[in-house]
Amino acid sequence: MNLNKKLYPKVLVGQVMIGEFPGSNLYREKFMPTVEAWAKRMDYGYFVIKNKIYDFKCLQQDIIAQRFILFGLYNEYDYLIHVDADAVATNNANYLPLVDFGAVIDSEYTATNFGAWMHLKQPYFNAGIFIVSSAIAKKLWEKANLLMNGHYDHMMSVPLRDQNVLNKWIDEIGINYTPLDNIWNTMPHQVEWNNRFNSNLIHYAGDKNNVNFIETLNKDFNL
Repeated sequence: MNLNKKLYPKVLVGQVMIGEFPGSNLYREKFMPTVEAWAKRMDYGYFVIKNKIYDFKCLQQDIIAQRFILFGLYNEYDYLIHVDADAVATNNANYLPLVDFGAVIDSEYTATNFGAWMHLKQPYFNAGIFIVSSAIAKKLWEKANLLMNGHYDHMMSVPLRDQNVLNKWIDEIGINYTPLDNIWNTMPHQVEWNNRFNSNLIHYAGDKNNVNFIETLNKDFNL
């Protein structure tokens, strides 16, 4: 028996940062270093996908879907954590619960407009931040290969394409995912947003051109 693996599972935190776009410098200079620091405090590995590696045939410039590359590392780590580049880890962030698949339930809007459309058996989750075990990551990597070969094209013509696909995959695999507490993915639509710096991971999700959103960033980061 490998006691080290039993007692100290290997965990990897992965992020995607490819190319230049509005806000990319802010994410690189202020957001992502906080996630890396959190990973270091928890003795997690840390990995950034900096180049487009696979063609996932997504209409969102195929960039966001590069997160699926993490699933291909199922043989090297016991758990994989994905954190969007527009998220910040606070000093409160501790160990993320180690579950087969865990994510925060998304807003009522997405549940109504996408979860119902896909006839999901479980609540629609936000894919900006999630944790997955190696066993489930292996199954998701098989799904990702299908996506690369043109499957799921019918889901690629609506908003939140890659997020929809991941929700669908979890549904198809048939596992009961673990809804994480909102402190692990605190977003503007949640009541926790007003006290977001008491959370673990703050996710600045939403319309980046919205005036209120820009004012929030200016206030939070003295821009």
